[in-house]
Amino acid sequence: MNYSLYKKQRKISLAGNAAVSAVLFAAGMVADLWGLIALACIPLALALISGIFLIMLKKYPKKMLPFVIAETDVRIRSEKQSADSVSLRLLRWVLLLVFFGYTFLLPDELFTSPMWWITASFLVVSYLLPPIIARVQK
Repeated sequence: MNYSLYKKQRKISLAGNAAVSAVLFAAGMVADLWGLIALACIPLALALISGIFLIMLKKYPKKMLPFVIAETDVRIRSEKQSADSVSLRLLRWVLLLVFFGYTFLLPDELFTSPMWWITASFLVVSYLLPPIIARVQK
């Protein structure tokens, strides 16, 4: 079994998540925003997981074979992507219902509340981003 593709993906994930975490942490320290510092923990944890997977792959390649197959096999990846698309559609509907509920329950805060704008922007991005990502990946 050739582990090179899996190793490459994990190394890119490790480097990217570590860089994002460092940028968020530095921005949080400079601006004295604890929210950004806390947000930096998420990509840092993903980078640590990628690092642990790389170490485990080096020490125990036979035990890591199911993980490698799950990440590199085209058929398994397509099943995961179809399940992800179904969950994304469900999340879109939930977000749409939250947006409508917020709009109808609090009409006086329609354009003035930051929460309304955040929900509206998430809703727009959730509908615009998947086709853009699909075209970029081709």
